[in-house]
Amino acid sequence: MSTYTTKKPSNIIYGLDEKPPISTNILLGFQHTTLMMASLVFSAALISQFSTDQESAQYLIKMILLTMGIGTILQTLQRCKIGSGYLCPIMSGPAYLSALSAAGKLGGPGLICGMMFAVGCFELVLAKVIPRVRSLFPPEVVGLLVTAVGLEAVTLSMTKFLGYAGPGGSYDGRVLVVAIATLGSMIIPSIWGKGVFRLYAMLIGCIVGYITAFITGIMPEMTGLSSLPWLSFPEVAKYGWAFDSHLLIPFLIAALSSVLKAVGDFTTCQKINDSNWKRSDMTSISRGLTAMGIGNLVVSAIGGLGLSTSSSNIGLSVVSGVTSRILNITIGAFLISLAFFPKIVAIFVSMPAPIMGAIMLYSACFMIVAGLQILCSRMLDARKTFIIGISLSSGLSVDMIPGLFSNYPEWIMPFVSSGLTLTTVMALLLNLVFRLGTEKTSEYIIKSDSSLNPTDEIFSFFNKLGGTWGARPEIIQKAAHAASELYETITNLHLNESPVKLRLSFDEFNLDINIQYQGKPVAKNFKQPTSEELLTDDSALASLSLFLINRMADQMKIDGKGENCHIKLHFEH
Repeated sequence: MSTYTTKKPSNIIYGLDEKPPISTNILLGFQHTTLMMASLVFSAALISQFSTDQESAQYLIKMILLTMGIGTILQTLQRCKIGSGYLCPIMSGPAYLSALSAAGKLGGPGLICGMMFAVGCFELVLAKVIPRVRSLFPPEVVGLLVTAVGLEAVTLSMTKFLGYAGPGGSYDGRVLVVAIATLGSMIIPSIWGKGVFRLYAMLIGCIVGYITAFITGIMPEMTGLSSLPWLSFPEVAKYGWAFDSHLLIPFLIAALSSVLKAVGDFTTCQKINDSNWKRSDMTSISRGLTAMGIGNLVVSAIGGLGLSTSSSNIGLSVVSGVTSRILNITIGAFLISLAFFPKIVAIFVSMPAPIMGAIMLYSACFMIVAGLQILCSRMLDARKTFIIGISLSSGLSVDMIPGLFSNYPEWIMPFVSSGLTLTTVMALLLNLVFRLGTEKTSEYIIKSDSSLNPTDEIFSFFNKLGGTWGARPEIIQKAAHAASELYETITNLHLNESPVKLRLSFDEFNLDINIQYQGKPVAKNFKQPTSEELLTDDSALASLSLFLINRMADQMKIDGKGENCHIKLHFEH
């Protein structure tokens, strides 16, 4: 029986358990923090929808930074069943935008805190349940959600990258110049750079972007910056706590979307840190979701907005080649420290739009590709094709056709609030519906009088089941080769007096084949024959076949009573 071991990918410079030098650690932490600060623009835009008070807005930004820092540090932990143990920073999640906007307009920060308490509790429950319902999150669903996260980031980034201000807005070529200069300055060291140039590709891009923005004259005016203090101690739990049952459903839907996005993000973290990755480690995911739930309970206690995993930062870790979990602590420390320096935060939030768009697009590329890689790690049949195609088309329609669902009933609005939310809901529902009629055990009788070649029959049978089950293609091909080789050995030696029957059973971890027939048993000889034996002994070829089959399978067992012969092959999946 083979033993599974993780393998550090060749493109990773500092892996999970490795500690970069202190100077590298600080610069990389600052680079990740810069990327996360870009997301604060969306938080600031959301706050402006329900609060015109500058003091309240500054307070919420401070609380967002504090909770983001706490949530990020929690992901480092691997004790008390808390923390994924991966470099997966926590940010103010876009999944909550519509629900938070409604709560802010209705009851302000106090109502947001109350609703986030329900979210935190809901996420803690889901964290415990998810390992038991892993069948609801097959690789095609997880990969689809990771891809959808990347596509949503593209939707947000391209408006800033191109300077799009809506229908009728004016075109400014300087915005495109700054955006291309920023993106190009990040791509070049990422592809051709070595050493520090690759490690700090995003910082290099930011510097070039700011210089270009200054030269072209599109640096934003930072009004009110002079009135902000350099140092200010945040006052926690300032606005109290409220609750509205009418908002519970929208918040729980947003939380479910955020959790499933996090499942995809944690799966991506696992995949980029292990060349031998096969499937999602649900125990690690459960710990990561627990840390995220605790983070949202902290939000409900002291203030802020909903927290979720940062897909952009995962993409940045791939590009820099550093996935060390110790960076979570550095990033968290930076975020918490910034809560005490409002003037510095204001400078970050005032980042020129094309620079921000270039950063988000840069990170989104890696999320899209990571999602597609997870999708392609399994065989796909018609069921899974429709799950992916319909879900992704539905989600894209939200962003591609504004107002598409404006005439629909009010109760449906929480489900179509964003492309990611609709993609998530459709993927889960279709996965449940299309699972009807599928079985994890199947039988097939190979008839010698069939017009088809027996080998073609076996491969066709295995490929069909592999697509239905969503199995790894390399395992299905290996198992089909072994079964075909064994069938030829049995028939060439004229051991069977009846048709050979294949019985396959599958779960996410195992593929088992039971080959049954009436007749003489196969000799239990798994020894490799010598060259001389192959030339002089007619039975040596059968011995060679059994030797190869035994090498292909993780376990092989031959038994039977009387003329009832059974050969069992086990493959780890």
